Amino acid sequence: MSNITQTFISNNLIGIILGAITLDHSIILLALIPTAYLIGRIPFSVYVARMKGIDLLNEGSKNPGASNVIRLAGWKYGILAILLDAFKGFAPALIAQYIFDFNHIYAIVVLICATLGHSFPITRKGGKGVATTAGGMIAIYPVLTLIIAITWFAIMKIKRLPAVASLTCGAIFVIVVMFIENSWSVKVLILLSYCLLAFRHLPNILRLFRGNENQA
Repeated sequence: MSNITQTFISNNLIGIILGAITLDHSIILLALIPTAYLIGRIPFSVYVARMKGIDLLNEGSKNPGASNVIRLAGWKYGILAILLDAFKGFAPALIAQYIFDFNHIYAIVVLICATLGHSFPITRKGGKGVATTAGGMIAIYPVLTLIIAITWFAIMKIKRLPAVASLTCGAIFVIVVMFIENSWSVKVLILLSYCLLAFRHLPNILRLFRGNENQA
């Protein structure tokens, strides 16, 4: 490999991440990626809302996520939706953790794919990906994620604004990981996860600035 190519890879964020993934693991990872995406596509929150006779895609914020379930069906059904959506991230990330000897890089890559499945299912509207991402992070950073989850519930109880709770807790999580992690690949992937979360919340951010954001 030429010096120019080596320099390009070393200075490229994708190169940083891919450089940390060994060839031996690439085949397994390629199998886990679409599997995680398909698991992420399962609209658990929509199914939970139907138990209450609610069409989640046409009521409330029309978002097929746990926050809208809380808004329309209450906390009892909302907690169930949160747990099921979190499982979509938890299961693939935990499997990746065990297969790849608790290498966070692989687990986060797989988790991002599960979140993409939840947020961009192609054939229908997707959710924000908060619970799915949090579920995966429990498998990777259990103590930190549980503390952040408690903070999320506290903010929700006070503000009743899911977007504020999610974006605030996500930002705190990223900051903490930046301090406790030594791997730049992991830091980049965590930041990428938050950027995905923030992107899905752009309409909420605009409504917050206008003062007409939906409460839960």
